[in-house]
Amino acid sequence: MKPLDKKLSVKYRENLIELRPYGLAASLDPGRPVLIFKSQCEKHTVGVPLSPLEAGISIAQNHHQGTFSSPHGLSMKVMKVLGVKPVRCIFKEIRGHFLYVDVEFDGCEKRVRVESRADEAISFCIRAGVGFYSSVETIQACKELEASHLQTDPGAQQTAISLFGRIKNKHPYLM
Repeated sequence: MKPLDKKLSVKYRENLIELRPYGLAASLDPGRPVLIFKSQCEKHTVGVPLSPLEAGISIAQNHHQGTFSSPHGLSMKVMKVLGVKPVRCIFKEIRGHFLYVDVEFDGCEKRVRVESRADEAISFCIRAGVGFYSSVETIQACKELEASHLQTDPGAQQTAISLFGRIKNKHPYLM
């Protein structure tokens, strides 16, 4: 297993897989829900841990009932006035316990990349309607990160079991 602090940097100019947001899942850490992304053919799956706030915003932006509002609305208006448009979000590397992305923008004299933690950029990218991309190596690194989190924090699994064990499941199709 690779140490968590080892920087995994991936050249992503080629062999990128397009991913789409698929759903939100509870993780073993109750404070970090996971947004699931899948490839079009559903061969590749990656879970991106988010903060509860980012997860809530991502869900809210996906349901267009009533008046649609987003904390990113002003950012979208400013970018439109400036002629800048986010184009794509590329899952780039793991640093420590976080996944980092590059968000690419068009409209300047050249295409610009802005690096961010994924848990701070996902809802913005969903709101902007950009495509999500990753290399197979980064997808694998995300899976290793989740597996190492389970191994380094054996109490997390017990905490999740005790939290979810108190809730009665009223729906037979849910586990």
